[in-house]
Amino acid sequence: MADAQITLTYSRNVGVVAIATGEQYKSAESALNDAGFRRGEAGVYQLTYTDEAAVRATLAHSAERAEARGIQVTASSRRFIGDTAQDIARCLPGQWDTRVEIYSHPVWQEDLVAYLWDCGELARVVQTDRIPYAATLTDPISGTTLLLVEHPGHQLSYLVGASYQSRSVRGSTIRTLPAASPCHRSPAAPRR
Repeated sequence: MADAQITLTYSRNVGVVAIATGEQYKSAESALNDAGFRRGEAGVYQLTYTDEAAVRATLAHSAERAEARGIQVTASSRRFIGDTAQDIARCLPGQWDTRVEIYSHPVWQEDLVAYLWDCGELARVVQTDRIPYAATLTDPISGTTLLLVEHPGHQLSYLVGASYQSRSVRGSTIRTLPAASPCHRSPAAPRR
């Protein structure tokens, strides 16, 4: 895999979006800026053009320039994960807030493991597969937070599980976890 990647996808709310990832994600971000993308919420880049011909020309030109710099460009066949999270939130009881999280550098993904309250497929995927982005759904009343990720290798499938809500992204303040999750106990903690 290339040291820098750009994933392109479509959002019904903003149009074409791009996510820069990889150990050299700053190079991918620079290529997106040079191509006319603008950084939006949570580090998701978006095109500001509304003209379809301009969008196509920009995408073709930006892909050529990025690949010339050694940046891998992929067009995802999935819809934008932020849209999926909003659709799920509308189906849940009460009011849920959604937020996209980008784990541009592969090391950042490792921070997720301690915050998952899931012992199954989601925990396994987060530990073994590259998850460059996810979405959270949070009930502000109860504080319940769910983590939503694309299920690698399953085109139309997602994984969702409970997550401790106060984790940090990109090195902001890290808060102490409450009692250990059922899956991530310290060696001294007895299993029930």
